[in-house]
Amino acid sequence: MLSHFVPREMAELGAAATRGAGAARRLQGSLAVAVFLATYANKIDRKGRVSVPADFRVILAQDGANKVLLYPALHVAAIEGAGMSHLDKVIREIDGFDAFGAERDDMIDAILPSIQQLGMDSEGRVVLPEELIAHAHLSDTAVFIGRGGNFQIWNPERLAVRQAEARARVQAMRQGGGRP
Repeated sequence: MLSHFVPREMAELGAAATRGAGAARRLQGSLAVAVFLATYANKIDRKGRVSVPADFRVILAQDGANKVLLYPALHVAAIEGAGMSHLDKVIREIDGFDAFGAERDDMIDAILPSIQQLGMDSEGRVVLPEELIAHAHLSDTAVFIGRGGNFQIWNPERLAVRQAEARARVQAMRQGGGRP
C-alpha cells in the first residue's frame, strides 16, 4: 500500500489557490505567507473611490488593520500598494544601506514621506489621493495587479504597454540563454 504525507504548509498552499484567483500562499521558511496574485479592473467613482479587490482585502486584513499603504512607484507610472508587513520589509531593506550614506537618504526621501495609510470603508473602497491619481495617470478605471508581497495600481492602457514590453524582454532573455 502506498501512502503519502502532505505537509500542512503545502496543504494550505493548495487550499489558498482554490479560495480565490488573487490570493495564494507561498512558503517562506516553514511558514506559508499570503501573496497578492491576479489582475482586477475596478471603476473609480467621481469622488476618487475605488474598491480594493476582495482577494487583496483578505491579505491586507491579515496585518490586523482595515488599511492599505499606497505610494507612487519609483520606476513606473503606477501606485504601489501593500499592507503593514510590506512596510516592515521596505524599512529593513533601507536599513541595510550605510547609515550615513547618500543612498539610504535617497531611499528614505523617495519612499517613506510619500506613503499614505488609507482606511477602507465597509465596502472595501479607498479614496485615492489626487497626487497618486496624477502619478499613475488614472481616470475612470484602475487596474490592480498582484506582485507577490505587494500590488500595483495602473492605468489600463499604460499597463498593457508595460506588460507587452516586459514579455518582449523576457522572450529576448530566454532566446539569449539568460534568465528566466
